[in-house]
Amino acid sequence: MKINKNYFWADIFINCLLDADVQYAVISPGSRNTSLTLAAVDNEQLETLSVIDERGAGFFALGLARSINKPVALICTSGTATAEYYPAIIEAYQQRIPLIVCTADRPGHLVDTGANQTIRQSNIYKNHIRFFADCGLPSLKQNSIKTYKNKISKGLLTALYDDRGPVHFNFPFEKPFEPHSTTDDIDINTFSGIADERLEGFETDDLQEGHVPAATLKKIEKALAKSKNPLVLVGPGDFDDDFYPMVNEFARRYNAVIFGDAASGIRFTKKTLSHVIVNYDTLLRFETLPANVSPDVIIIFGRTMTSVMVEKLLETSSDFRVVINTFGDRFDPSDGNRLIINRKSKSFLLDMLALPSKGKAEKAGNLLSYMKKKDAAIEKRKRKYISVNGKISEAELVNTIIGALPDKSTLMLGNSLPIRDYDNFASPVKKDIAVKQNRGASGIDGITATALGLAYANKQKSFLVTGDVAFYYDINSLLIGKKYSIPLIIFVMNNNGGRIFDMLPVAQYGEACKEFFVTPLDIDFKPLVQGFGGIFHSVKTRAALASAIQKSLSAKSLSVIEIVVDADYSAKKRTEMRRYISGD
Repeated sequence: MKINKNYFWADIFINCLLDADVQYAVISPGSRNTSLTLAAVDNEQLETLSVIDERGAGFFALGLARSINKPVALICTSGTATAEYYPAIIEAYQQRIPLIVCTADRPGHLVDTGANQTIRQSNIYKNHIRFFADCGLPSLKQNSIKTYKNKISKGLLTALYDDRGPVHFNFPFEKPFEPHSTTDDIDINTFSGIADERLEGFETDDLQEGHVPAATLKKIEKALAKSKNPLVLVGPGDFDDDFYPMVNEFARRYNAVIFGDAASGIRFTKKTLSHVIVNYDTLLRFETLPANVSPDVIIIFGRTMTSVMVEKLLETSSDFRVVINTFGDRFDPSDGNRLIINRKSKSFLLDMLALPSKGKAEKAGNLLSYMKKKDAAIEKRKRKYISVNGKISEAELVNTIIGALPDKSTLMLGNSLPIRDYDNFASPVKKDIAVKQNRGASGIDGITATALGLAYANKQKSFLVTGDVAFYYDINSLLIGKKYSIPLIIFVMNNNGGRIFDMLPVAQYGEACKEFFVTPLDIDFKPLVQGFGGIFHSVKTRAALASAIQKSLSAKSLSVIEIVVDADYSAKKRTEMRRYISGD
């Protein structure tokens, strides 16, 4: 049987991806990756998506993988194309999202020879991947094929289970790449045997998790039972809806307070959660906790909290602290001792709730009583403050937008000001809204592409709240929305620049701050959005915003709602609102 050995090599890899339940491959154009691209396209079991720009492709794949909680393959050519993936790989590494990164390469003997489009790309992502393999030049030798498949199996098992996150396969190829350009002969029986042989170990979609010794669970239970002021932190993370009532029951058992980060989704569920506090940032910003309500046990689920005030609380608290997540990552940047548990959040809660309770649910703790009273008062003042008239400001619009979202929708929160405003001011609503964010590295790059990936895969109404700088930074990703008719609705909070710097000490440096930190854009986004086939609305009032949302909800293509805000007025209202609702 005559074959092209590059295509044969690539086809083996694509079939291995299917064994690992990979559903999507996001491909960027190039010559050196021809064999990988055609092998992927020719396999009808794999959905292939073309994204021209590798940086946008990386974040689009990130969104897909987060939406389906399964690995997504990325395929690109050699040279600087590989470097364009790096920002998305960093985010995937930080959040343990399984991207299967496949980079085509020139043969090793061409490196550092001046050969065109040849760079040192072997293990180029070494600081932010969980596994690397150089797949070597294609070979038809049985031992070489066996070694190759063992590498693939090890990498995919790492990405999915053993050390979840992005993995990198580098593929050196020599011309010709196309399957019709035959290079070798192979025995038909050998070929059939290789084609029929499947990878093993991928029969479950369940993550491997650590076992927590009974003694450790009893130690935690004992500390909670003795605690006067236990505190549970639920930070940013992809929690499913079943987690919320479980963590609330856990808090109820021990009279614990739950600080629920807006990016965790715990504020946006139909479940009744009696122990969740949402206005903790405002309270901690304007009040020092009395000594008798200072937390003495802190249980942490999810990533590091968005609130800087919670971070300060952790830095100053002397407590028994437990961090729980599947891989035992340390999501607590403060100093001090902590017990790190590598177990799924729900599994840990089931373990704890199965123990004989020595808790004290019948008697409210000091911190719980204090926080419930304060939270209710702040929430009441907040709702009173938000007026339906007058100029609009970013902080006041948070609950307007949340209120307009349909039930069972997905909301992506951009970094910088948007996620902070939602964490500070978003009130609980009786809707099931899945909240997503890129809080691994907290960059503003790739926000739009990630949201498009989420929207493409989840088939639900999907929304993104982002700033004008982040939107500009990823403007080329709108082409993905056009190409695949993705009906994402994007709210662009246009305050004409990176206005988070107005809140930082650098703001006192006048023109230097404006030129090199705030960076006003002065861009008319309308022709840009329309050039990408999107529907564009620009609004300055609540009435116009409500109308734009209704029109966008019925649209079948991407919509952008630009909300024009006066940055100085908005900053003033944010400060004024905080002081008012705090009772200061």
